[in-house]
Amino acid sequence: SRAELMPGRSATKPGPRAAGANSAAQFPTAPNNQPPLKIECAGRFHFDLLRRIATFEDQVNVHRLRENAASDTLSCHLLTLELDDVDRAANRSGAAPEPNDNRHDGPPITVRRVIAEGKPVKVDSPATGSTLRCQHLEYQPNDRPGGLPQVTATGPGRFRTVVGDDPPQQFQADWDANL
Repeated sequence: SRAELMPGRSATKPGPRAAGANSAAQFPTAPNNQPPLKIECAGRFHFDLLRRIATFEDQVNVHRLRENAASDTLSCHLLTLELDDVDRAANRSGAAPEPNDNRHDGPPITVRRVIAEGKPVKVDSPATGSTLRCQHLEYQPNDRPGGLPQVTATGPGRFRTVVGDDPPQQFQADWDANL
């Protein structure tokens, strides 16, 4: 199965068999200058329109495509994306919603929460020199300017990254239960 999340697009276009193998979809996302995400899976893809939840099963690979740099990747067995429309997300943050020029396609969507499960869940970011290995990962972006996202990783697991510039230093955290 294959799906692409393209920032700025606002049309949901499921493929010929959105609930089965070899399906494809484009999810509407908010225009926020974020690199596009490419999601592939070997198993089932399901999109619940009422609850705004997308699930991908079996050999799930997510690539955050970057220009002039290696892509960030997330690999897992089960990926769940909880989505929110921009109007509701803006109400939580106090910001005004972006105007939607494609009114006939519906409002743009933002990711409210990402849940990845696997043995292991793998995250690799060559741009930041970061790697993460765990069994369950939850990520909630902060919709307030300058706010930090909420990340929970259950293990056992390991996180490695490079911090600082002068000189850069390796940081590593290992855990048995939660980070």
